[in-house]
Amino acid sequence: GLAVVIRTENHTLLYDTGPSRGRHGNTGRFVVNPFLKKEGISFLDKIVISHGDDDHQGGFAAVASSVDYGTLMLGETERAPTRNYLPCIAGDHWQWDEVTFEVLHPDATTVGRNNRSCILKVANHSVSLLLPGDAEAKVEKMLVKTKGSQLRSDILVAGHHGSKTSSSDVFLDAVSPSFFVISSGYLNQYHFPHPSVMARLGHAHPLNTAMLGHLHFTMSDTVSFNNESDRFMSIWQSFYSVKDAIIQ
Repeated sequence: GLAVVIRTENHTLLYDTGPSRGRHGNTGRFVVNPFLKKEGISFLDKIVISHGDDDHQGGFAAVASSVDYGTLMLGETERAPTRNYLPCIAGDHWQWDEVTFEVLHPDATTVGRNNRSCILKVANHSVSLLLPGDAEAKVEKMLVKTKGSQLRSDILVAGHHGSKTSSSDVFLDAVSPSFFVISSGYLNQYHFPHPSVMARLGHAHPLNTAMLGHLHFTMSDTVSFNNESDRFMSIWQSFYSVKDAIIQ
């Protein structure tokens, strides 16, 4: 699944809320809410849910019951988790603390679940982040034609968790990211990221949450990052040793 917290000086946005996975595995309850509490975040100015798949929307109810929020924006309104929302429409934009947020997709004519993903670009004066949800190659190629150099971003979250249906050659060339973030689970059933995606990354540095834990990027004049597994490396390494032993 996917959940991204974006903070400017005075505002906070949550993009996607991770999966529900039943009452014993709700990411909103067990991951997002504890993170928000640890960071002292008691209010979300916006929640943006890319589309209605459980691994992107499932944690919403748990988050909404724990943290107040201002506006909910949805890329795929057909599976809205509540009646109170605004649709994500290409061209929507706002600015917080000299940081620009712009919706690049979908438009009113877009059909399909994954392809209705709300694609959001976040940029300050120097660096930028692109969040494509689960949009597939068809949408990527359309965006290359219509947006061109506007897609250029320093950080790209892998479309559809590194599935071969996304991260097409032309899209990666247009975005030209320095960092390629793959939000995937360890030993996930879909075997994300797909080898074909990794083969076409070029100069982009891949960062996989399955191996690194959650990632924290600081975007100022340049991009820097650290990851959760660095803080608990001995535990993390022991975990993987046990998993590897079981696999073998």
